[in-house]
Amino acid sequence: MQCHPLETPAPSQRHQLCPMRTPLQATVDSFSVHSSFTECPQAEDMLCRYRNKKCGYPRAIKRNGERHNLCERHRSKANQNQRKLEGKRRVKKRMMQRVAIRVVNAKKVVESPENDIDLTLYGDTFA
Repeated sequence: MQCHPLETPAPSQRHQLCPMRTPLQATVDSFSVHSSFTECPQAEDMLCRYRNKKCGYPRAIKRNGERHNLCERHRSKANQNQRKLEGKRRVKKRMMQRVAIRVVNAKKVVESPENDIDLTLYGDTFA
């Protein structure tokens, strides 16, 4: 049996920066040592289904235990956008209702008999 001295890495090799992986990617990488990621359909099924670009985070879990289509980050972003859109629709609807009320009130003023002025000139009536 031979003993080898402990090898210490060079100073430049000690602190290398690595790209961060999502928790699910780290789990999948450690789980699938011999199989590739594409061969594991259930792992891909657990990933966020954000349509604009690939997201490696796991899908959020509903109250009933099923999975949402998006991860927590993309769900909160989508919900925020939805609330903003609903607010804009609400404001637009209120404005349209106010305009409709003004139009109806304006028509009532024009059509009311109180505004008819009787002009009597030399026995003839003009309205």
